[in-house]
Amino acid sequence: MNGPVGHFTTVFRSHLVTYSAAADFANAKLEWDFIQCVPANDDTTLCLCGRPIAYKYEIANRFTRAHATCGSNCILECMGENEKLVREVKEAKRKCGKQLCSRCGEPTNNPTRIHTKCDSARRLEEEARRREEEIRELERKQNLEKLEKLERKQKLEKLELERGRKLEKLERIRAEAQKRLVAEETFQLRKKKYFQLRSFIDDGQLRNDTAAWRFVTEVINQNIYYGRTISPEQRRNLATIIKKYPARTATPLTR
Repeated sequence: MNGPVGHFTTVFRSHLVTYSAAADFANAKLEWDFIQCVPANDDTTLCLCGRPIAYKYEIANRFTRAHATCGSNCILECMGENEKLVREVKEAKRKCGKQLCSRCGEPTNNPTRIHTKCDSARRLEEEARRREEEIRELERKQNLEKLEKLERKQKLEKLELERGRKLEKLERIRAEAQKRLVAEETFQLRKKKYFQLRSFIDDGQLRNDTAAWRFVTEVINQNIYYGRTISPEQRRNLATIIKKYPARTATPLTR
């Protein structure tokens, strides 16, 4: 039993002195400070003594700046005079021997591997994230509703515009139809007046009076063909001619 342990102790001391500034182990072990304790990744991690270790206790020499990876047993058994180093290694061993909180990395006795305060903080963060997601979803729905309202408004405006255009077109059609109707009525009236005057012109007595016949023909062209209004003087002269040469078959235009 003493053989293997003594062998590993000797190897540990020899390697530690090699990385130290002092030439003897008694002074060399006082030069080292504790850095950290981390779990070993695999079974091939070895201590300075050559034995496999489950946790790596990293120490550093304050003079040579050398770093070494050791097991806690070698440090506690061989470097007891370095009280600060031993105290820190024991504290680290206490922490490393426990389960660590998955949130803060500190030791915990909780079987769920998370502190109660860390679990509360996690739940608060999850609740905050859930509320943010709800707010974003609500904003998205509101934006969709606004977009739908805007689309409906634009669609109604478009329909109103098309309706207004159709009404304008209908009014134009009505106005054109009314205009054509008035033109047709005017044409029929002029046609009637024309035949009335032609009956008067064709009267034999008026034909014998060349000046009167020319005057009546001019009035017909002016009032019927060109649609112009005859003057009061022309109306009086026409009335005189009609009175002098009354028509036999039709009543001529007097206005």
